[in-house]
Amino acid sequence: MPRTLVIVEDSQFARAILSKELKKHGFNIVFAEDAESGHIQILQMEKKPDLIILDLNLPSLEGEDLGIMLSGMDETEHIPIVIFSAKPEEEIKQAVELSGARGYVRKDQDMKSCIAQLVRKIKAILGER
Repeated sequence: MPRTLVIVEDSQFARAILSKELKKHGFNIVFAEDAESGHIQILQMEKKPDLIILDLNLPSLEGEDLGIMLSGMDETEHIPIVIFSAKPEEEIKQAVELSGARGYVRKDQDMKSCIAQLVRKIKAILGER
């Protein structure tokens, strides 16, 4: 059965690339453009996602705040979070610690390489090859 990923990402470019590449690996993708809609979508999902990919730099509510909220709620605390952000590495590491995320991939100029790293991390967390 395909795994479902929720991707909270405000960049249309990043969403398009993530969708294309992650679908190649058999994942079902649900997108949210900001933290508030991501929070609502995740809570309303009857079957919770297998993993959440979270950008930190989002409009209104920061991704880090969403991660903290989700990791503190009984119905979502079990869902692994991976941070995918272009923020400086120290800020990302702090967000990982505060939100209880299982790891991070830093966005850089080579998006293809970033996504390959992200896929490896997702599969490792979900116990897939």
